[in-house]
Amino acid sequence: MKWFYYTGGVLAFTVLVGLVVGYNSVRSYLRSDEFRLKLGDEVGYELNGDAELSIFEWDGWSVKTDNFSFKELNGFQNIKARGIDAEVDIGAIWSGVYRIENVHLRELEFTGDFRDDPSREILIKERPVEEESFWDPLLPDSLEVIGIDIASVQGSAKLDNGEWEWQNASAKIRPGSTKDVYDVTLVGGEISTPISLAEKMTLRAAKGRYSGNRFYLLESEFEVLENGLMIAEGDFGIEDGTWQIRGEVTGSRIQEVIAEDWKRRFMGPLDFSFEVTGKPDTESRLTGHLRIRDGMLTALPLLDKISAYANTSRFRRLSLNEGSLDFEKVGENIKLSNIVLSSEGLVRVEGVMEIEGNEISKGDLRIGITPGTLAHIP
Repeated sequence: MKWFYYTGGVLAFTVLVGLVVGYNSVRSYLRSDEFRLKLGDEVGYELNGDAELSIFEWDGWSVKTDNFSFKELNGFQNIKARGIDAEVDIGAIWSGVYRIENVHLRELEFTGDFRDDPSREILIKERPVEEESFWDPLLPDSLEVIGIDIASVQGSAKLDNGEWEWQNASAKIRPGSTKDVYDVTLVGGEISTPISLAEKMTLRAAKGRYSGNRFYLLESEFEVLENGLMIAEGDFGIEDGTWQIRGEVTGSRIQEVIAEDWKRRFMGPLDFSFEVTGKPDTESRLTGHLRIRDGMLTALPLLDKISAYANTSRFRRLSLNEGSLDFEKVGENIKLSNIVLSSEGLVRVEGVMEIEGNEISKGDLRIGITPGTLAHIP
C-alpha cells in the first residue's frame, strides 16, 4: 500500500510541476513578439488583409497596446484603433480558447469603399501551410471576445450614391446568441449622408446586430433637420453593398424641406414616413408619405387671383386642415402622387406632379371650390 501512496504522490507532484511549467511557458509566450506577430497574422487571415499590433504592455493578465491597424487587400475597408486595453482569462486557455475580456478602445476609425468597380481585382489572403511549432499543442486554436467598449467611433463609407461619414459616437459590442453574431449599441455622434432631407443627423441612440456579413439596424433615434426626430431601422450588406432604411420623421416643419423661394409661402408642421433602398451601380430610391397639419399657403399669385374673383380675402392666406402626398425620388427625378390640399369649406386640390431637377416636367391638378364661394364670381 505504501508504494501506492508514493506513486500517487509522485504523479500529483509531476502534474503540479507540469501545470506550473505550462503556465509559465504560456505566460512567457503570450508576452513575446512572436505571439504579437502571430495574432496580427491571424486577424489578417480572418479579415482578408494585413493587420498589425504595436508593442504589448503587460500587467499580470491585463494588456495594453497603443495601436492596431488593418488594411483589407482589396481596399474595401481599413480599420485603425488607438488606446487599447484588455484582460486575458488564463483559465480559458486550458480549454483551448483565447478569451479576451473587458476590451476598451479609446478611438476606432473605419473607412470603406463599397462602390461597384468591375475592373477591381479581388485578392484572397491564403493561409500558408506551416509545420507545427513547439507551442502549437499547448495553445488555443480559437478566439473569444466577451465584449468591446469604444469611447469614440468615426469613419466613412463610400457607396455608389455618395459618401457616408460619422464621428464622435460611443459603442458597446457584445457577443450574440450564436457564433459570429454581435450585438451593437451606439450612443451620440454626428452623421453625414448623401440622402436629401437627411444630409446631417445627430444620433441619440441605436441598437444593431452584425450577422452573416450584414449589419441590421434594429432601432434608432436621430435628430434631423432643425427640430425633427427620426426613428429608423434597416440593414446594410458588407459584401454586396445593398442597403435599406425605413422610418419616420416627426416634429419638423414644411419650410425645412422646400425650396428657398417657397419658405415664406408654404408653412406648417410636417411629418413623413419613408423607405430608402440602394445597391451598387444604381441610384438610391426614396419613397414615402408626407403629412402637413394646420398648414398655411400665402403670397401666391394664383390665390390672389382667385381671391379677387371670389370677392373674399380668405384665399390670400389659405389655412389647410388637410395636406398629404406620396413621393418617390430617384436621382434628380421626383414623383408626387395622391396630392391632397384642403381648406375646409373653401377649396380642395388633388392631383399628381413630376419634377426633374428644379423644373416641373408634368402635372395634373384638379381644383374644387365650394358653391358658396363660386357665387361671387361674375
